[in-house]
Amino acid sequence: MNAVRQLFIQGKTKVFPYKEVFLNLIPARMIGAYLLFNEGKVIYCGRSDTDLRRRLRYHNYRPAATHFTFYPCRTPILSYLLEKRLYQRHLPALNFNYPAYPGGYGQQDTTILLPLFKKN
Repeated sequence: MNAVRQLFIQGKTKVFPYKEVFLNLIPARMIGAYLLFNEGKVIYCGRSDTDLRRRLRYHNYRPAATHFTFYPCRTPILSYLLEKRLYQRHLPALNFNYPAYPGGYGQQDTTILLPLFKKN
């Protein structure tokens, strides 16, 4: 985790070539959001609530992307909120649906408020 922390010191985000060697920098089972780039332009934003490295390794848009960046998150709710913000900021061409609420946390988020408790 220290290597990942070093990548995000002082809010500086690193963009990596979309190659296996760089995907291996992401620890297994890390929760987080990500952006995919082609020629410097954001083409897709997404998240993984379970394993970010695996999600990026087998992504459907991997052939179209040349670079990626990722943002570690502590919970699926936080990764969802970050994905939502990235989506609204970049409006990527290959995102055809608005970000989905994480499974197991109740109904779709219809407000700006952060859900604090998991619904039973």
